[in-house]
Amino acid sequence: MTRYTLLLSFTATLLLSACQAPSRYSQATDSAPDFVYPEPPMEDAEPKYEPYREQNSLPYEVLGKYYRPLKTGKGYTAMGKASWYGQKFHGHLTSNGEVYDMFGMTAAHKTLPLPSYVRVTNLENQQQAIVRINDRGPFHSERIIDLSYAAAKKLGFYQHGTTRVKLEVIHVDSDDMVTVGNEPPVPYALYAGELPAEDVLQTASQTAAETGPDPLAT
Repeated sequence: MTRYTLLLSFTATLLLSACQAPSRYSQATDSAPDFVYPEPPMEDAEPKYEPYREQNSLPYEVLGKYYRPLKTGKGYTAMGKASWYGQKFHGHLTSNGEVYDMFGMTAAHKTLPLPSYVRVTNLENQQQAIVRINDRGPFHSERIIDLSYAAAKKLGFYQHGTTRVKLEVIHVDSDDMVTVGNEPPVPYALYAGELPAEDVLQTASQTAAETGPDPLAT
């Protein structure tokens, strides 16, 4: 065997080994769970104030395309196509360092701050779910959000790959004021249904009356 033949053989062996290198995922393609027992509760994520994680606000590149995360999700709304991801990624780390749970109400978005809360409306059947964004993706130009298996099931499209959705960020400020999409901000107690609107207005009026006019505001 000549030196040239040995070189070709060695190169072919290296290429074959590279092709057979183990992936970080145990599955080649994604899928729904093999079985679901007990049935996942599919309870909405509960929006709350969470400071954005600075390390997740840096620009990044995937598949040759650059993405610049938003500084805030307040006022964000969008319509487009949603997909979902499941068993292949279950148990692996998300972009903000949490463990992906396909039975949790979470999702991936390319540019919303991490973490963010989003109300997702399936425009095909008007079903809604509230999810917590803790991952990046989907990296397909025609898709705007990648939902967990549980969220896709609650929205009624887990048996399909995609559906049309509307996204509305639920932004909670540090002072517990809540902004849903581009609606005016309201106190958290009103958003959560803990107080009817008239009680909130009455409380605000009483506070203003007790405080009285600002003596310096003349």
